[in-house]
Amino acid sequence: MRKAPGAPEWLLCEWPPGEAAPTTYYLSSLPEDTPLKRLVTLAKLRWRVERDSQEMKGEVGLDHFEGRTWRGFHHHATLCMVAHGFLALRRALFPRRKTPWTLPQVRQRLQYLLLRRIGHCPLCLRRLGARAPPRGPSRI
Repeated sequence: MRKAPGAPEWLLCEWPPGEAAPTTYYLSSLPEDTPLKRLVTLAKLRWRVERDSQEMKGEVGLDHFEGRTWRGFHHHATLCMVAHGFLALRRALFPRRKTPWTLPQVRQRLQYLLLRRIGHCPLCLRRLGARAPPRGPSRI
């Protein structure tokens, strides 16, 4: 059975000066009136997404999960994303300051503050037991 054609897709090619052929290709389904500058900006965001993924694995510990359940991984990934968001915001607001905490301390402190504030997992709504505050700085 034949289908009608789908939405149009556009091929964006990067052809650096001095090269015999294009070196990079991107597919886009954005409307045809999208400015070329916007298309290029969105295509180049892929690098930022890959960099964030590497940071979350290396700095925040996304790849350190050793559990066996989907729910456990979901909890771990959520806390890693919150810690990464906090660090990205801190870097954006205070680009030259060094953080006095290690990244695991930031993750533990954020987890503790979230648990104190809401008292349950925001994803599965399971009540979480009270935990002692992590060692480290008294305030974030």
